[in-house]
Amino acid sequence: MGVGLTLLVALAQAQEPVQSIGLPIAQVEVVAVEGGLPEENLLPLLGAQQGQVLTVPGVRSDIALLYSTGAFGAVQAQVEPWFMDLDDGSVVPAVRLTYEVQTLPVVRDLELSGVPLSRRPQVHAALAVVPGQRWLPGQGELALKRRVEGLYERLGFEGTAVLVETLEWAPGELIVQVRVVEGEPIILERLSFGEAPIPEGDLRRAARRGGLVEGRRYTARQLRDAKEELLQVCRDRGYLEARVRVVQGDREVGVFIEAGPRVVLELRDAPRGRTRDVERWLALEEEVRVDRTLVPE
Repeated sequence: MGVGLTLLVALAQAQEPVQSIGLPIAQVEVVAVEGGLPEENLLPLLGAQQGQVLTVPGVRSDIALLYSTGAFGAVQAQVEPWFMDLDDGSVVPAVRLTYEVQTLPVVRDLELSGVPLSRRPQVHAALAVVPGQRWLPGQGELALKRRVEGLYERLGFEGTAVLVETLEWAPGELIVQVRVVEGEPIILERLSFGEAPIPEGDLRRAARRGGLVEGRRYTARQLRDAKEELLQVCRDRGYLEARVRVVQGDREVGVFIEAGPRVVLELRDAPRGRTRDVERWLALEEEVRVDRTLVPE
């Protein structure tokens, strides 16, 4: 939008356009510099119409509207002195307003290389490129590069290189080529646990359920999942206020647990044979609040 507005300001500073502000608009056109206007008629969408007066806010609004269609990479406004015939046969000074647009090319196809078949669906989903969509040169390449790099970071890879290029297939049509050089997987070499009142074996099994296993690749999501599993183990053991910190180092993850007080449930005067029924009922509750002063350990 900056190009069009800059030109509009320059026109407003020139002698004739300044004199043209407030004059009636005799003609309005949208012209593609290199051809390829959309099939839809854009003129009815514009605020500037034949017979209306020329204003800077009105032209600025039309420029913003043309950009908002997503079909153009540049929009410029040109104002020329013109004349308008009135119904009574008289001729009055007017202007001819032309919006010169640069139509964005469309994507004909996407070519992906360097990605194993098992990860291609994820990469395609991250790219989000479909045939027929408009392509913004320069910004389009940068956006795809960042999307793929972000995906591989989430998948647990480091040092992934992404090269995005475009090849002109026909006037106004591009082939988008994406080449990926996968980096090294981030392997968990050591998983350590600080002091905790829960056996380390139980903690390791919980971390495994979350996806943290020594000798395997891990991701930020698996760190979050493992933390939730570890919290659940603490709650199952009665440490309802436990806090779990998962600290990531260089291919090393440390787990530190602040267990807090342990809550135990004592069933007094329960009918014989009903203890398991009560425990089963408690297990169905999402959260059991127990007053520790009444049932100490």
